[in-house]
Amino acid sequence: MSLSIAGSFSLCDRYAEKIEKAGGVPLCLPPQMKSIKRALAMFDGFLFIGGKDYHPKHYGGEEQPPDELIEERRDAFDIALARRILRKTSLPVLAICGGEQLLNIACGGSLVQDIKAKWASYSGTAPLEHQDGSQHSITIAPDSTLFQIIGKRHIITNSFHHQAINPHGLGKELRIVATSDDGIVEAVENTHPIKRFIIGLQWHPERMEDKSSSRLFTSFVRAARNFGSSKHPRGDSGRC
Repeated sequence: MSLSIAGSFSLCDRYAEKIEKAGGVPLCLPPQMKSIKRALAMFDGFLFIGGKDYHPKHYGGEEQPPDELIEERRDAFDIALARRILRKTSLPVLAICGGEQLLNIACGGSLVQDIKAKWASYSGTAPLEHQDGSQHSITIAPDSTLFQIIGKRHIITNSFHHQAINPHGLGKELRIVATSDDGIVEAVENTHPIKRFIIGLQWHPERMEDKSSSRLFTSFVRAARNFGSSKHPRGDSGRC
């Protein structure tokens, strides 16, 4: 969900289309801080979407130009929303691109603030091209939920990002389950012993038409459906 200067809300329709195609009912939550607790009672799963950068104050980063950052109201709302979902509910979560970065921040982690400028200092290797829709392969851990969903160790993904999860600043109870050839974190999952669907993806599966992307949304919607029909309390499993 994004905000314009005029105060209107907008959403890329591809997210909603993929959820609906997978059998879910997409609902959008506007950034109204006082409504978070009551609104979450209506959801069976939550999708954190992409967008501009989150404010570096959340993870000890350096100052950035204002035009690179998410609008202040959404920034504050998204952080509060993500923390509540992760700490106070058991909702299944799928987090895409900036949403994966939000997931890591909400779990106490940090980001590589600019891949081109800073990745070599983290890894000692030059980064691949990760912006403007470039494509590259990623390697998926065979013991991960992501591998169970996709069924492949290697897939080709798109890239529309200049930031990424800091592999040395991984959020609490998250594990890295996929990387690109240059070592950039491409996917994370929840590590809590009580199994919960929490997957973060650095690429944009909603912009792809391959079987792997379809399986991701189908698995997420299935997890949400199971959660909705469960008689177990929406307790505090998977806290960050």
